[in-house]
Amino acid sequence: MKKILLVPILFLALNLFAQTNKYQIPLKTLQANPEAMETQSIWKVIDQNARANEPSLFIIQFYQIPGPDQRKTLEKSGLEILGYIGGHAYYVRYRKDRRNSQIKMLPGQLRAILPVTAPLKIDPELLARPLPKYVLKGDNISVYASYFKDCRQEQAQSELQRKGWKVIRHSVIGQLFEVELPADELEALAKLPWVQYIEGIGEPGTPENYTSAISSQASLLNGLSHSDLSFNGKGVRVQLQDDGIIGPHADYKNRIMKQFPNNNFGNHGDHTGGTIMGAGNIDPRGRGMAPGVELYVYSYAPLNDSIIKHHDKYGIVITSTSYSNGCNDGYTATARAHDRSIDSFPDLMHVFSAGNSNNSNCGYGAGSQWGNITGGHKMAKNVITVANVSDLGFINSISSRGPASDGRIKPDISA
Repeated sequence: MKKILLVPILFLALNLFAQTNKYQIPLKTLQANPEAMETQSIWKVIDQNARANEPSLFIIQFYQIPGPDQRKTLEKSGLEILGYIGGHAYYVRYRKDRRNSQIKMLPGQLRAILPVTAPLKIDPELLARPLPKYVLKGDNISVYASYFKDCRQEQAQSELQRKGWKVIRHSVIGQLFEVELPADELEALAKLPWVQYIEGIGEPGTPENYTSAISSQASLLNGLSHSDLSFNGKGVRVQLQDDGIIGPHADYKNRIMKQFPNNNFGNHGDHTGGTIMGAGNIDPRGRGMAPGVELYVYSYAPLNDSIIKHHDKYGIVITSTSYSNGCNDGYTATARAHDRSIDSFPDLMHVFSAGNSNNSNCGYGAGSQWGNITGGHKMAKNVITVANVSDLGFINSISSRGPASDGRIKPDISA
């Protein structure tokens, strides 16, 4: 009888746990499960924080994910959804001048509300001391300032420059500016209404090594084995980001379509290039995963801004990068940039090595055998992150383990 009762009790406990966490807001600066509020109280918060001549920013939580019709009603109420956070919560911009007084107060739809203040926009790691050396730029620090979708980009860039801050770059696909400014002026940056989040620039990339055609069984597909299925990648165009110019080499002949770097900083790119598309002309054992692909070679660039133009110009549909940029670095601006590019180009896929940092404790909270994926870009939700296996098909002892910092399963596959 006890065993029979155990199953429904366990089910009930799990269901209650799921319901409790349904409304957990997963911000790095705020882990909150707010109490449900009366609709009238939510509008009171909105009215108290509303500005007469400019929009106000809130985090609004809904009981259910709003559909198209509900979004239209929200807009008529002066509420514009800017982006999803999680836990049924969204960034919402309120414009008092657009509110239609004839619209009802949306009873039963809005669950809770939080005004967005400057501290909620600043990565806690930027407030810790000492700061990482790669963030420091003389007397200033270098940060990524992500912006909301309603940002007027040219005006925003001009505003940054008027304040005396140096704009290093504007990444359209990353939806951010890289800015150099004094550390004590971070809050002033965060108070700009179009700024969504501020974090330090990513850790400089370091090369990694992760695959082989034999251990991944690619030889069964690309014609190297007796099966001769001939899935060799012919007609597919791949971007390789690495340490500079690769080759010349007999295995690359006539299939390196363009090299954008002007120099070379090592032979790591030669290795990863061979792993992707080496023909095996000198030694069949050196044949790559897809010896029929056409390769475009780039230097490593964390945000990969070039893919915006080159996806269409050259027909690139796969990118490959075996570089790290921070162990267990979380869902960073680089991760967001890669998710946005895949969202913009549905036929595009980014492929990353998981890393070689197993046995490193990267702050996940489970020791040195978990949570050491090396990079923010690898934490993206739509990319493929690849673990490193031995010739016998076992995960190598050095191959970085997941999960992602927010608990999602990573790596995605092993090879």
